[in-house]
Amino acid sequence: MLQNYTQTKVQLILRRLDKIDCTSTDKTVKITVYRVLQELMTNMQKHSQASLVVLVFTIEDNALLIKYSDNGMGIDLNDQKSKNGLRNTEKCIQAIGGTLIFTEVKGKGCIAEIDIPVKNIHKFAKM
Repeated sequence: MLQNYTQTKVQLILRRLDKIDCTSTDKTVKITVYRVLQELMTNMQKHSQASLVVLVFTIEDNALLIKYSDNGMGIDLNDQKSKNGLRNTEKCIQAIGGTLIFTEVKGKGCIAEIDIPVKNIHKFAKM
């Protein structure tokens, strides 16, 4: 899915995705992460003018961490259009017990960090 966003001269670097066991991850969590990454990539493609996107996947302190960064124009967290889209992605991650934090770096790229406790990755399958 992410490769579709690299057709416009955007280089995508995925790090450590092969270290994450997606087979035991709950379907709800997978779909949510997919949709949030899709939204980040869509925003990058439409607004940021980035030429490089890096996604790093790690498991640290009993949490799945996904760090998104690009070298585009950055985001303006006060912009109402951006704010609504970003708020929606935050709500999606919060619905699965995680957090999404955007770092405002206007003119120097975008950084977003997703943190989902490991216990929540399997929790929804038991409900």
